[in-house]
Amino acid sequence: MRNGMLWVLQIVAGVVFVVAGVAKLLGAPRMVAEFNAIGFGEWFRYLAGILEVSGGTGLLIPGLIPYAGILLGAIMACALLIHVFLLGNIPYPAIALLVVNGVIVWGRLGKGAGAREKGQPVN
Repeated sequence: MRNGMLWVLQIVAGVVFVVAGVAKLLGAPRMVAEFNAIGFGEWFRYLAGILEVSGGTGLLIPGLIPYAGILLGAIMACALLIHVFLLGNIPYPAIALLVVNGVIVWGRLGKGAGAREKGQPVN
């Protein structure tokens, strides 16, 4: 996968995660209602917000990109499970972001990473 395409995905995903995380941290009414419905308490909303802002920012820092993608992918997998089993709905945005993070991680740690280690050009 081309480096430029990965950067576009990382920037878009990073912005989405930072905006969503900030909404959780600032107590946007929709986020408060959603996390109240989950029933884990306010601490869980703050934790999710901190992790999303950290991961979204990490997608923009070259040394952290694959690890931020793994973190955010795990968060989206948990969000998917929570939405399906606790809230009873299908979270299409979480599914899309899970796929995007998978592409980012694969692009940064997969086939392209091996070529970089061998000093070969990466497309």
